Amino acid sequence: MVLLDTRVTSVWQTAHIEGSIPFPYYADLDETVAGIPKDVQIIAYCSCPRAAADHTINKLRRRGYTRTAVLWEGVFGWMNLGFPVMRGDIEGVSD
Repeated sequence: MVLLDTRVTSVWQTAHIEGSIPFPYYADLDETVAGIPKDVQIIAYCSCPRAAADHTINKLRRRGYTRTAVLWEGVFGWMNLGFPVMRGDIEGVSD
């Protein structure tokens, strides 16, 4: 499974679900999905509660990714349910 955080990277650095990959909704999709096989489950989230995640998932579906989902209510819904988030940097990634 791949967990995509579709918010801007600086927000990902402030708080994100452990194991998620910063994958801003405006990123060049062809470049960023180059290594993700089409048979992998992909779940995206944002904080809108789902506008950026929906946008990204719809672009993935148009490129043949069918095992996709959006985390309903995003990272804030996750936190409101009491699940943990973490903060931190990712080397070599910037907005």
